[in-house]
Amino acid sequence: MNTLRHKSIRKDESLLDLSKEICFFKTLQGENTIQVDFRVLDGGHGDLDISFNLVDPHDQVVVADFKKAEKNHKIYTEADGDYRFCFDNTFSAFNTKLVYFDLASDSEGENPWDFEPDINMLQESGVDVQQNENLHEQMDQIRLSLNGARGLQDTIKLVGAKNRTIGQEFYIILTPLLK
Repeated sequence: MNTLRHKSIRKDESLLDLSKEICFFKTLQGENTIQVDFRVLDGGHGDLDISFNLVDPHDQVVVADFKKAEKNHKIYTEADGDYRFCFDNTFSAFNTKLVYFDLASDSEGENPWDFEPDINMLQESGVDVQQNENLHEQMDQIRLSLNGARGLQDTIKLVGAKNRTIGQEFYIILTPLLK
């Protein structure tokens, strides 16, 4: 039975100054899956774009996105070492960007839902092994659905934060005009 184990490495909002690049590092061992999601929440003057790259321990570019507003990637890694995740705003000479990102890996921690039952013990206790496997598959589907719902809730929260920022900017601009 295959199950996905994801734990957030970093979930953050970062303010990326104009003409700057910011990088994060994660050490991984063996085969892993990395999930990377990012979204530019605010860019000033309507420029909601950022460049992103993921570099493996051998300095090979695994993913490169140029001027994207949002993107998600699922990467399978094999090399041991430090992986570099960089958000690049060097192409922008006028706009600071607010970027939300989530980096998750299946190498982190143990999933309490992921266990292999003792087949002999199940048979001795009178539990149908096939029924138990079906139950585990259903639990995995429920867990994946809940993770998807959490992702949608995060997206709604991000849109709310972006709208709040826009509202605050309009308030600052319009308040002196209305007095």
